[in-house]
Amino acid sequence: VLPENIGNLSNLVSLELRENLLTFLPESLSQLHRLEELDLGNNELYSLPDSIGGLINLKDLWLDGNHLTEIPLAIGDIKTLLCLDVSENKIGSLPEEMGGLVSLTDLLVSQNSIESLPGSIGELRKLSILKADQNSIMFLPESIGSCESLTELVLTENQLQSLPASIGKLKHLSNLNCDRNRLTTLPKEIGGCSSLNVFC
Repeated sequence: VLPENIGNLSNLVSLELRENLLTFLPESLSQLHRLEELDLGNNELYSLPDSIGGLINLKDLWLDGNHLTEIPLAIGDIKTLLCLDVSENKIGSLPEEMGGLVSLTDLLVSQNSIESLPGSIGELRKLSILKADQNSIMFLPESIGSCESLTELVLTENQLQSLPASIGKLKHLSNLNCDRNRLTTLPKEIGGCSSLNVFC
């Protein structure tokens, strides 16, 4: 357990606590206003405090390999966040508030139990990499077509039965992985993905 007074480390820019046995994060963590990197991967975390939204300068947040079942709504308050890794958890859904992560370039949600992506994902105009393989996603929202910076979209091993027509708007998409799903046809609009190099 981290001490409650960790919030007193007001000059902290990077906090790396990967591969420990942490089960709990103190509320005072939100007082680390200069923190830019927070690595809590491969711990024993079951939840995150809502106060995590107070990390107003955070750029990279690694939470992979824990036991998280949800992401707090306050995550959308971290406007500076560039990379969010919550892969290998037990997350069932992503909150609409994630649309507030307007600076996000990398979203890694592989190996969870996610059934759908929020419609607000279309607000992530700077998103370049979205890895959502090994989930239970049944459909993609039409708004995915608004992720105009997307270059890599990994959807391997889900439950997708179709792809939205809006996928054809992804002019910068170079890698599209949707193998091991339930697709029976592809939308004709896929021809609009003029930068596609790898499609499997």
